[in-house]
Amino acid sequence: WQEVMGTTADGIISGQSEWDRPYLPAVYAIDYTGAGSQLVSAVQNVVGAYIDGYMGPDTVAKMQKRLGVTQDGILGKVTARALQRRLNERRF
Repeated sequence: WQEVMGTTADGIISGQSEWDRPYLPAVYAIDYTGAGSQLVSAVQNVVGAYIDGYMGPDTVAKMQKRLGVTQDGILGKVTARALQRRLNERRF
């Protein structure tokens, strides 16, 4: 995802807040240091969410809309699969 979005590719969604943990059940490579993420900021820019670098429910819902899945604000298995299909095509 980081490569497709043109951000530093380290395999981790960095700088997230513990407050956002419940919205990301299907994401395992997350660093909760709370400084925000280049990847998430790039995603927010593309989907039209407030750009703060945190993957909260509004960002996830807008991402889900882009991916054509139910907009519940939780990055669960269905959203992760839809995202993976897009990334396999080298696009978001």
